[in-house]
Amino acid sequence: MDVQATLIEYGLPALFVGLVLAGLGMPVPEDIFMITGGVLVARQATDGAIPWGMVVRWNLVLYAGVMVGDSIVYGLGRRYGDAILRQRRIAKLFTPQRVLKVRGYYAKYGAATVSIARHTAPIRFVTFLMAGVSRMSFAKFFFWDSLAAILSVPLWFAAGYAGNQYFASVQEKVHWVVGGVAAAAAVALVVVLVRRRRRSRAAAAAAAPLAEARPAGAADGGA
Repeated sequence: MDVQATLIEYGLPALFVGLVLAGLGMPVPEDIFMITGGVLVARQATDGAIPWGMVVRWNLVLYAGVMVGDSIVYGLGRRYGDAILRQRRIAKLFTPQRVLKVRGYYAKYGAATVSIARHTAPIRFVTFLMAGVSRMSFAKFFFWDSLAAILSVPLWFAAGYAGNQYFASVQEKVHWVVGGVAAAAAVALVVVLVRRRRRSRAAAAAAAPLAEARPAGAADGGA
């Protein structure tokens, strides 16, 4: 089995999923996925010629992964409003220090804060969620977020591409990243399915007493 060919074939979808999950709060730096993409493409270069077709295609997919993840976070804030900020897991991210910092940025820079947060990992999730909660228009959010991503994605990709020669053990590291992303995606899917099943059971259990009580209530009313 050609490991390198396998990584090229499945690496890009895995990196896309990894960037989406990172945008949703998975504790893995986004930069790793972009750098890994650059390394993988660099390994396809022959005779020193840059494979521009692959470079453009991979950058577009990595950029899409970043924007999809960010847009989902924004969408959650816009759909659920202040209620989502009271969710236990979300509330843990909204430390007083982060909230004050984000509010200070919004007060000083306005919507451009979204671009600043794209390059500031500790406040990125909080900033994007608050953009949705505050009802910032999606067009404005997308503009400022994409403006930053258009710069950062190619830069990190280029760093991976240029630094490929210094990664003697990159094969093992890339293997770990791709495998880790696949494992994280599988765990996330299992968690979602288990939660849905528990909610369905809880709803059915809550509805059962009511269903049993209705005939008795109807009988009493008839008497």
